[in-house]
Amino acid sequence: AGTGIGFANESDYPGDVIGIGTITKATNVGDRSEKVENPLILNFNLDDVAKANLAGARAEMNVLIDDHIITCLDFEDFGARTIMQNCGQISTDSFVQVALALAYYRDQGKIASGYETASTRGFFHGRTETIRAQSIHTKHMCEGFESNMDRTELEKVVRKAADYHRNYLRRCMAGNGSDRLLLGLKMIAMENGIPLHPFYSDKAYTYSGDFTLSTSQMPFGVEDAPGFGAYSPNAYGCCYRFTHKDRIIGIITSRRVSNKSNDAVRFSETIKQAFRDLYAVLAHPASKL
Repeated sequence: AGTGIGFANESDYPGDVIGIGTITKATNVGDRSEKVENPLILNFNLDDVAKANLAGARAEMNVLIDDHIITCLDFEDFGARTIMQNCGQISTDSFVQVALALAYYRDQGKIASGYETASTRGFFHGRTETIRAQSIHTKHMCEGFESNMDRTELEKVVRKAADYHRNYLRRCMAGNGSDRLLLGLKMIAMENGIPLHPFYSDKAYTYSGDFTLSTSQMPFGVEDAPGFGAYSPNAYGCCYRFTHKDRIIGIITSRRVSNKSNDAVRFSETIKQAFRDLYAVLAHPASKL
């Protein structure tokens, strides 16, 4: 709960700047427990150096905000419940991930270097691992949609891409991912003055780590849109959740100044169409939503 409150307060500043209001002034948040004490305001004695650093940080923050396109993904056609009922054995998160891959392919004309967060909280001190959602099956799926592949064959390649993602997610959550291990080895070498292995400068490795589609699913089916910024000029940020009202909502972000080829608003609409197209292929009988 404390983390949530802290996040809400941290979100108020950019929320005011971009005109969506503040989280901490929300209503209908439940009855307050009498056991909760009023928070204490901490008054900091700041010297001129600290004040100058804060002013500089605020200026940098404003530049970063101005560089962002932020839009809400509000998809009301269907959500997790409908996908589970009508699309057979497919993970709802895998459904979204292959849809995001298809949307990126349509938006940029190539396969994304994709990142999704996996939780490793099942382990002591566990935090996250990287799910690399894209695969050769994703490529075949995207090409199949764009070449008007037969629906039966297209369903097969979609399910292969989704199964690959689901199995990769399971491996990551079981502690069998690779990215955090490789990062740990790299940091140990750098901290101890050990030359890095040539693997870390390999073209394929560096390319695969320059994520152009950074994604995360948030838990809890509440009706608020989670989000984060595009972590680099080349990337789209995509944070989403399934709601209790059988919807998919989230925040899509991109850069407007440092990358003029990405457009979060355009991408959001492309994602919605990818949802519909995937559903039309996977739903039995085929649904015309």
